[in-house]
Amino acid sequence: MDGGKAGETIKDNIRKDDERKYGHTNGPHWKHVIKSFKDTSRPGDSSLSSATMNSTWLRREKDPKRFIMDTLQEEAKKISDEFHTRIDEVFGVGGTLEVPDPDLTGPWNEASKKSKTLPIVAVRNALQHDLGLIAVHVQDVLFKSPRIDTKWPIEKRQDTLRAISLEFASKPLPQEMHTGMSADEIATLKASYAYFADCTKCATSSSLDKVGWSRFPFNVAMRQLREIKARAVGKTSTTTAGFYERFKVDGYGKKR
Repeated sequence: MDGGKAGETIKDNIRKDDERKYGHTNGPHWKHVIKSFKDTSRPGDSSLSSATMNSTWLRREKDPKRFIMDTLQEEAKKISDEFHTRIDEVFGVGGTLEVPDPDLTGPWNEASKKSKTLPIVAVRNALQHDLGLIAVHVQDVLFKSPRIDTKWPIEKRQDTLRAISLEFASKPLPQEMHTGMSADEIATLKASYAYFADCTKCATSSSLDKVGWSRFPFNVAMRQLREIKARAVGKTSTTTAGFYERFKVDGYGKKR
């Protein structure tokens, strides 16, 4: 290993004998898996050569002292399979996940029901007017929103998401409402309707996400949707932004 410094080299006959004995096109599977996290290659991808795809991984000869990387790779595969099974049980075809989520569509459905059942006609009409403004605006932003391509440069993706979010948050204004809705009430109804409208769109289009929704509602109203869900499932706790920063682990995810 230190031949460059010591000036020693391996004899050709020994090197060739070792290559015949230990050389392998693919190498061990665990080594390729580690490499796949450092580039875009994945086992089975078209980026792999035909020789790599058609040959097996290097297998060690049986040894009572098993190499630790082989053991770790097998255990990681078991855990991965277990989590994939659990994910498929919820998100897969016929899974337990209910789409659309009744908790997230709840605020909009409740307001829509009130707009048809309120006893006072004037109040009923006012609420229908306000819900109409919200629906038209959300539908307009949803229609104009492009599909974000993960292959775009990060700056383009961020600029596009900011533009969509700003457009979504800009209307309607409280002074346009006939029922005196606050900005928070408008934001909640917009988020709920954005999720509802997006699920409706996805359900009628085979070209969109098979899970039943796209990223649109979460790109433009993630905070409001989280609040809606949190209130629906149980008790919630509110913190200020300054105190929330203390929840984060400093340096997490940074390269050391």
